[in-house]
Amino acid sequence: MLNRLKIASFGQQIAGGSEEISSATEEQSAAIQQISTSLQELAGMAQDLNNLVDKFKL
Repeated sequence: MLNRLKIASFGQQIAGGSEEISSATEEQSAAIQQISTSLQELAGMAQDLNNLVDKFKL
C-alpha cells in the first residue's frame, strides 16, 4: 500500500512538472514570436532609412 502511495505521489509530481514545462514553453514561444515581429519591423525601418539615404547619394 505504501508503494502505491509513493507511486501516486511521484505521478502527481511528474504531472505538475509537465504542466510547468508546458506553461514555460508557451511563454517562450510567445516571446520568440514578439522578437520575430520586432525584427521584421526593424528590417522594414532599416530599408526605409536606406531608401532615404540613397536619395542623398551623388
